[in-house]
Parts: sequence; structure tokens; C-alpha cells
Amino acid sequence: GYVVVIPSYRLYPEVTVRGAVNDAADALAWTVSHVARYGGSPRRIVLLGHSAGGYLAAILAFDPTYLRAAGLQHFPARGVFELSADYSNRDPDPGEPANYVAIDHAIYGETAEERDANSVYRYLHRTVPFVATCESIDPGTQCIDRDHFVALMRGLNSAVESFTEPHARHDDLPSRVAARRNPLNMLFRHFVRRVTLR
Repeated sequence: GYVVVIPSYRLYPEVTVRGAVNDAADALAWTVSHVARYGGSPRRIVLLGHSAGGYLAAILAFDPTYLRAAGLQHFPARGVFELSADYSNRDPDPGEPANYVAIDHAIYGETAEERDANSVYRYLHRTVPFVATCESIDPGTQCIDRDHFVALMRGLNSAVESFTEPHARHDDLPSRVAARRNPLNMLFRHFVRRVTLR
């Protein structure tokens, strides 16, 4: 009963993060314009993203710059369901190898200020129905980042939910959200119904 649009985006070193977000914004604008041809509704869009895709969904929800560049006057989705996204790119994760840190800096910005400008936290100025998830088996930083984001959203009186998938690693989440009767799948289906039927 769903129409699913699965866009891609350019990767580093072809582009930095801003190029990837522009691609995601263009894909969202395309979806708004074309989804009715496939039986969907441009007024019932929900974004789902894992890891970097979760970041892209979140930044589109809060930073209107990319939407305007894609020809959208407002965020058209009814909600965002993210799977283990990063909300802050300012500082490297503790213990991250030097080569990963160098790549992060090339993607998000060489200075802390540039990386901060490419962080979701910077743009939390409105409320969007949101589910923020993470996995239970990870280096520990994803859930900490998620919990900070959720606390900030609740401070804005936002409709935000938090969920931790038990006995899961980072790469397990996409298959679990797709598995019927999995708690993550049930949460996603309930969220989609709730935000699209209001």
C-alpha cells in the first residue's frame, strides 16, 4: 500500500556534504512533482533514512536552504523516521582513526565552524514529527548523539520519539525495519499511518 522512492546521491570525493544534500533535496522535489503518477500523494510523504541517509533526511527537515534551491517553499514531508543518523559533525567520535577524521573533515569542513554549519543541531527551529533510532551494539556514540538530539527537540515541544533496537549493530537496522513483526518495523508502520492520516 505504499509508493517507495529510493533516490541516490553523489558521494565524496565527487562532492562534499553540500552536494549530497542538494541531490537529496532535488530528489524530494522530484517526488513532490511526480509521485502522483505512481499512485502516491505529494501530501503524504514520509522520509526514511539510514546512517548518512538519516542525516540527509534530518538536514532537509530543518535547514530550508536546500529546499529553496530545489524549488520547494517548505518541507513537504509529514515526518522523518531515521535509523542511526549523525546530528552533529563538529567533533570526531572518540577513538575514530585519523584517516576517518581526515575524510570527515574533507566532507563536512576543515574547521569546527564549517562542520558545525553542516550539523543538524544548528537548525532545530521548528517541529517535525520525528522518530530517532539507534542500535544497541555500537561504539556508544550514535545513541548519545541521538539522545542529545531528542532532548533538544523535546525542548522545542516537538513530536519526537526515541527508539533503540536491541541486539543490533549499525548495519542491521535497514533489514530490521523491513522485517514484519520486528518492533522497529511495527514502529515505522505505526508512525507512517499516524502522520499521513492526520
